Amino acid sequence: MATGKMPKNAYPRGVVKAALLAGLAHKPSLTEAFDAGVDCARNGPSETNCHVRLFCDRAHTKVWEAGKQSEEGMPTASRKDAP
Repeated sequence: MATGKMPKNAYPRGVVKAALLAGLAHKPSLTEAFDAGVDCARNGPSETNCHVRLFCDRAHTKVWEAGKQSEEGMPTASRKDAP
């Protein structure tokens, strides 16, 4: 009788990691991160403008936040600061 639990080694080693990384293969430019932050401020969060790939490192996170804040009228970096 099945217990509903997946066997410990149900997937070959590395298959899950490879599947997860396949979705993150495209590293966005800093300009794309800035534009996504602006879009989030204008239209609200979505799967596109808040996707995990936009926060792949501190530089991308900082630029995304600058884009969001620039649209919200908060004092921070302007569009010219984005690469």
